[in-house]
Amino acid sequence: MVISQALISAAHTLRLNGITSCAEDARVIMCSVLDCGKLYLTVHRDEELPSDAERHFSALIQRRAKHEPVSYLTNCREFMSLEFYVDKNVLIPRPDTEILVEKVLALFSDSTASVLDMCTGSGAVAVSLAKYMPLSRVMGLDISADAVKTAEKNASSNGVADRCTFEIFDVREPYCGTFDVLTANPPYIPTADIADLDSDVKDFEPHLALDGGADGMSFYEKIIKNAPSCLKKGGFAAFEVGCGLAEKVRVLMEENFEKTEIIPDLAGIDRVVCGYLK
Repeated sequence: MVISQALISAAHTLRLNGITSCAEDARVIMCSVLDCGKLYLTVHRDEELPSDAERHFSALIQRRAKHEPVSYLTNCREFMSLEFYVDKNVLIPRPDTEILVEKVLALFSDSTASVLDMCTGSGAVAVSLAKYMPLSRVMGLDISADAVKTAEKNASSNGVADRCTFEIFDVREPYCGTFDVLTANPPYIPTADIADLDSDVKDFEPHLALDGGADGMSFYEKIIKNAPSCLKKGGFAAFEVGCGLAEKVRVLMEENFEKTEIIPDLAGIDRVVCGYLK
């Protein structure tokens, strides 16, 4: 089968299974299989697919037809113009989280600030901050050993392993340190709401990284309460928050933080809450 025929057939299969981005998904998966760019698919559209590549592509399309996220099929996700390895052990980095990174970079990109990133997952936030804050040192914490291994892999592939350290740790417990910046994108989906998420998320992404307790606030309550144990006086903290949680998080911060700010994402949804430790 030639490349163009394989793409048309794959898109049809995905469409029948309710995948609205069927054509684009097929192209991305084909590029991963052939290790090529999208232009290659156009230029070589009449080229015969090698039999092993055809089998691999077909197997991945069948997995996508069951709504497995494309990023897990290709083990790749772009974030902050960097490439990250992702698999079923970590959440797939979202563009909304770039708002958190950009806020920190706006304040500290040229500084020697030390950063503590809680619930680091794939290391997307930690690695991005280390990459674009070349004078910084970053520590990432996650309760999942598999997530820590993934974050270490991403630090290495993005050339910041010498300034990024990762540790297995339950961020609901106090962490002792003297960091200049604290970042966190913790689980914030209310437990009862997980069942209503798209199948791409609820059936494949790790619930450990999704479940924020009954009201989605359980991690914020612990992290904010314990912040003085790891953040310098006057240190900066920034949290990604779920829809409808921004004001609740800001109120939680009032006891220990000042100059709090709520930052919306590009869709106008309040996405980041930040402030300075008193």
